[in-house]
Amino acid sequence: MNNQIEFNIDENNNKIYLITTSVGEDALSMIRISWHCVEKGSYLLIKKDGEGYIKVLPTEDYWSVEESYVDSSYQNKRYVCRVNLSNLYPNCIYKYKIICGNYCSKEYSFKTGSLLELKFMAFADFQYSENETTINLVNLFANANPDINLIMCSGDIADEGYKEEAHRFIFDKDLFKDKVLAFGCGDHEYWGSIKSPIKMFCRPFAYNKLFNNPKNGCESCLNSSFYFKYNKILFIFLDCGDSNIDANNPIFNDQALWMDEVLSNERGYEFIIVSMHKSLYGDIKQDSNVRKFAPTFIEVFDKYKVDLVISGHDHEYSRTKPLVSSIVNEYGTVYLDLGSSGDKRRPTGDSIKNSLLYDKYIDIFMNNYSLGVIGMINSNKMSLTIRNQYYDIVDYVEIKRKKRN
Repeated sequence: MNNQIEFNIDENNNKIYLITTSVGEDALSMIRISWHCVEKGSYLLIKKDGEGYIKVLPTEDYWSVEESYVDSSYQNKRYVCRVNLSNLYPNCIYKYKIICGNYCSKEYSFKTGSLLELKFMAFADFQYSENETTINLVNLFANANPDINLIMCSGDIADEGYKEEAHRFIFDKDLFKDKVLAFGCGDHEYWGSIKSPIKMFCRPFAYNKLFNNPKNGCESCLNSSFYFKYNKILFIFLDCGDSNIDANNPIFNDQALWMDEVLSNERGYEFIIVSMHKSLYGDIKQDSNVRKFAPTFIEVFDKYKVDLVISGHDHEYSRTKPLVSSIVNEYGTVYLDLGSSGDKRRPTGDSIKNSLLYDKYIDIFMNNYSLGVIGMINSNKMSLTIRNQYYDIVDYVEIKRKKRN
């Protein structure tokens, strides 16, 4: 590819925007990139660090937003472009930029997974992302851990999923420009309006146009449910539906059956981590409906000895002891309700304070905390360090590797 061609850099993301680098089915060798473009015919230039660029053509999906809903903050009639990269080298840096006519994006980069130990960052409920809380928190974590490339989020990226301005506030900055993302779907990704009564969409339209996740999930919620492998670690992401979803909705049973099939076929993993937005052991007063569908998932988690479930939704921080069927068991699953990585916080509820199932809870409302997780995994154990917006350690847990069939 001719590297001497001069392009105008689209500094303000007027032509190329909402660029995301998402994890592929195998984090060591696969990456999925997505962007939105005002014109047809854009393409990707990508290179392995130290080599020349090659041109990759995307699939282009014409999307007129008013087909899904109407909102003046959206740039209507754009092309959603996706590239799925495979056969990449592990532990290598790749650089890319998007070309649209005579314009190009800023240069982005990512690093593929390593054969050594895994390090990751996890967040929950950015939600009120039009302020600087999320920006400062993620930047602090990233600057303190420049070697961490994988960032997870358990959903509620924006307070209202229909607001493109909230997504652009995060993704058109440099916040995630050089990171690989595994972002789950929250109930606010289903929000179509804040007018009373609040309108919920049947699918998380904007989320599905923003992230190019692995398409290996449950058929009824492709892209918002998915899994990926990182060496001998398996990550599963679930979609818990909208804010008012009924516990009998097929989305729960469908995903439980899908997850059971995945875990029965995918054997030999040292750790299994699930990310889901709603907290199965969260504060009951925040979403009592969760306790009604929780057994559907817990049965599968227990069957396959899932190590960790990371969630949010309640905007309260709690961490259970290892549980099997809601009974403390050293071989059970730890449920981590991360609380909030933004500004929305609630006091710890009595259903958590008065229960013996929890190892730790923090009143993030009283302490005015926004939280994130630094995770480290080797073949023997997983360690989770929970830090606040001042980078103070507020909780720490180690989870030892289990024996599996």
